[in-house]
Amino acid sequence: MTRLVFLPDDETLVVFDAAEAAGELVERVNQGLWTPPPPYDKVKPVPAAATWQATRRGRTVIVSPQMAQEKIRRLLKPRQRQILLLLAHGLSNKEIAVRLKLHPRTVALHIAALKEVFGASSRAQSVQKAVEMGLIEE
Repeated sequence: MTRLVFLPDDETLVVFDAAEAAGELVERVNQGLWTPPPPYDKVKPVPAAATWQATRRGRTVIVSPQMAQEKIRRLLKPRQRQILLLLAHGLSNKEIAVRLKLHPRTVALHIAALKEVFGASSRAQSVQKAVEMGLIEE
């Protein structure tokens, strides 16, 4: 039994149990062989061109439109990616600033931009969402 977190769009979250093993489910989703089961296929119409992407976290599988993840990847600037990685390693603003030779206020501005991109209310939530999307490894 696998816990499936289905994120069909920016506003909807559906959680249900799937009979498949997590690894099998991720493989099917990422190969384009999965469609949401009824009634979840009717939650909100998703553009036909959207393909689903799955990320596994233990026995939980997170499924979202691939286009949403690609959009976030495109929105992140190279410096924001660096800062996101350092955040994931638990560094403070000051430590990040020293490592990247930036002013701490510049780091704070980048972190605010990251929170906005991920729709997060905290640094930790930004990192968590990035991990869930497979943008950074745990």
